[in-house]
Amino acid sequence: MTLHETLAALGYTTAPAGHSRKHVIDAEGVTVYTGRAHEVWAWLRDTEQVAKMRMRTHAELVSEGMQAMYARRREAGEPARRPETRARIAESVRRYHAARRKAARNDGKAPQERDQ
Repeated sequence: MTLHETLAALGYTTAPAGHSRKHVIDAEGVTVYTGRAHEVWAWLRDTEQVAKMRMRTHAELVSEGMQAMYARRREAGEPARRPETRARIAESVRRYHAARRKAARNDGKAPQERDQ
C-alpha cells in the first residue's frame, strides 16, 4: 500500500508544503503533521497508526522471490538453473575474461599498436 493510500485509509488528505514535503490534514481540515514521505511513515509508526515494521529493501524482496523460485524448481525435480542458462552464463564469463586479457595486453600501447 502506498503512503497516499495509507493516509486515505486512515482518513487523512495531503497538501503540498514545498521542498518535497506534504501537509497531512485530518478530516476537520487541521494540519496534523508536515514532512517528507519517510518522515510521514515514521510519524505513522511512532503514533501507532500503522504497524511498526522495518521496510524491506528491493534486494531483500528480489532475494525472497529468487529463493521461492528455486524452491518451486526443487519441488518439481528441476535443476536450480536450466542448462541453457548455465551455457549463457559460461559464455558471458568467457567473454569477460577474454576482454580483460585483451585490455591487459593493450595497456600502455599507442592506439595503432593495440590488438583489434
